[in-house]
Amino acid sequence: MDYAASYLTIQKMRYQDKMEFEIDVDEGIMNQQIIKLVLQPVVENAIYHGIKYKEGKGLIKITGTYRDGCIYLTVYDNGRGMEQEVLDHIFDAKNGEEKSGIGICNVQMRLQLYYGMEYGIFYKSIPGEGTAATIKIPFVEEEAQETNEDK
Repeated sequence: MDYAASYLTIQKMRYQDKMEFEIDVDEGIMNQQIIKLVLQPVVENAIYHGIKYKEGKGLIKITGTYRDGCIYLTVYDNGRGMEQEVLDHIFDAKNGEEKSGIGICNVQMRLQLYYGMEYGIFYKSIPGEGTAATIKIPFVEEEAQETNEDK
């Protein structure tokens, strides 16, 4: 979360009056670990594909909750949103000017390789209203985390 907050602070300075951000993460999950470079590419996409070309001020909101043994980190933007056809191919490795590139595809592959196929990024979007990218990972009890850190 600290890295995401720092990244958003830098982007807010860059975009000045174009962007605001909020971070609201349940205290109970703040000590959970996640593989590196997961949030930043999702936040970057929210800025560059969501609010960069939005008329007026954009909002990036990161929330984090615990539910049913899992952690859900959601990056929401009130930008231009995406059509269903784009969502259907969002994890395809692409090249080209209007394509999202390999960043999100790479993050999705790493999340599923590390945590399992039921985990990863799940998108919801409404054209003209915004996009929510939710990252689902398992909650790990503190004792198990300490054992993993010792390895």
